[in-house]
Amino acid sequence: MLMVVSSANAEEIPLAKVKTAKVKAWQQGLSKALYCVVSTPFVFQADSHSDAELMSILPVGSRVKAGQLVAEQDDFYLKQELKQLEIDQKQAKAELEHAISEHQRLDVLDQQKLVANAQLNQATLVRTSAELKLEALSNQMRTLTRRIERLQHRAPFDAQVLEVSAEPGQQLGQGQTLFQLLPLDQKQLECKLPLSTAQALDLLTAPLTEENIDEGSVASASALAGVQFLLAADSAQAPSSNDISGHLSLRELSQDVDIETQNLRAYFDYRRFNGPPLLVGQRVKVDIQQRYQDISRVPYDAITLAGSSYELWQLNADNTVSKINPQIISTSKDYFVVRSPLRAGDTVVVRGQKKLQEQQQVQGIGERS
Repeated sequence: MLMVVSSANAEEIPLAKVKTAKVKAWQQGLSKALYCVVSTPFVFQADSHSDAELMSILPVGSRVKAGQLVAEQDDFYLKQELKQLEIDQKQAKAELEHAISEHQRLDVLDQQKLVANAQLNQATLVRTSAELKLEALSNQMRTLTRRIERLQHRAPFDAQVLEVSAEPGQQLGQGQTLFQLLPLDQKQLECKLPLSTAQALDLLTAPLTEENIDEGSVASASALAGVQFLLAADSAQAPSSNDISGHLSLRELSQDVDIETQNLRAYFDYRRFNGPPLLVGQRVKVDIQQRYQDISRVPYDAITLAGSSYELWQLNADNTVSKINPQIISTSKDYFVVRSPLRAGDTVVVRGQKKLQEQQQVQGIGERS
């Protein structure tokens, strides 16, 4: 009899009442900021190819177009040397013609046994020497012609004269530096990337594709993980976040980490968008954005701290509850942004979580959106 009463009482125990709310979508994904400096992959340096006087050179700060003359050296002495080589070449050709004729004459006599072998061998040596002399002169003329051409120093690309190391009238030696050029359209962003961020984004372990290997870039690998790099909105030349042309391409990561800051160096290819160009040395900010399917927004009251981890309770379709341990991405006064199995539209408990157990039957009340 007592057992029957106990069973009846158990059936009459009311369900735990909990207050619930809906999970909302989070469209922004993960966002982190990198602090960067505009730099150039290289500085072009022009050196003298000959011992020659500097006739003219543009001053520091001059902007030049590709192919424009930047500096010029005197060509008088080298052109005189070239003329002398041309004379020597004509003489060498005449000597070679004579050596060939003499060798052919002695060869005929040798077939008739009318000449000593020593004479024929000497004629062969003279002919070979004449051929080598002519070849050597041709090489000297090609080298000297090249040196004369390089007396005019032209910009290989649009640039600005960054440094001048010689003065007009100065006698320059071979290998002496004339000037340095700063490329105007070949720039990069050099950013400090925390090692922890690179690991979280799988930038260090993302598989390289054939396209990556061909291009020498890790951009495609990061794209596989849904990562986007954008100039921050407060940068001087930031394009619209909806403009795909404004997306930066991650070209390379350094293979060493700063021992104090634990930062990597990330190098982004830069090309000019609409607006003023970025200047070398200018500080800019790059936003890293990564979209995940498992990021959502849950009410602030849904999250509780259990020991050293966070937890929340999901209300299932059969009115049972399941415990979830979310990863907190960011916080606000009214909500948490979390990574978890939750999706927009799911229901979570925001009040009454205390003493809940896995798969416990509950009654949700006062649901808010």
